[in-house]
Amino acid sequence: MKIFLLTVLTVSLIASGCQSSTQTANNNGANSANTAAKPEVLKVNDVVKAFQTARMPLNQLDFYNAATDPDKMLGKPNQYTEKVVWQTKETMKHAVETFANDADVQARKKVLEADKKFSGDFIYTHKNVLLRINKEMVPETAAKFEQILKAM
Repeated sequence: MKIFLLTVLTVSLIASGCQSSTQTANNNGANSANTAAKPEVLKVNDVVKAFQTARMPLNQLDFYNAATDPDKMLGKPNQYTEKVVWQTKETMKHAVETFANDADVQARKKVLEADKKFSGDFIYTHKNVLLRINKEMVPETAAKFEQILKAM
């Protein structure tokens, strides 16, 4: 009888240990899936390097910080976290801005689209990035910038 009880107890302990291991493995798998589902955060330098690699026109790159940002929005709550501006012609300025989250990107896009100063500009978003290409840019070139951004 003792051997039978010992066997039942051993089998119970082994079964409960396996079930616990399976639950832990499933939980770890779920955590891995959640981590993998997070969108990759892009940096301004990542975008610039992708454009440079594709030999896109990038002249007079100006990387802003909180002190040099003419709009005084860099680093403020719900605003861009990084910004670079460049020119392709004397009057054609373009910009890449990065944000902490998608809601901030979309809010900024709405502001730019409503601002008459940027009326007609090509405004693209991808992940945490907003790309603004001046309306004077040839549409095919603007589309190439968008294509490179969306491939990131």
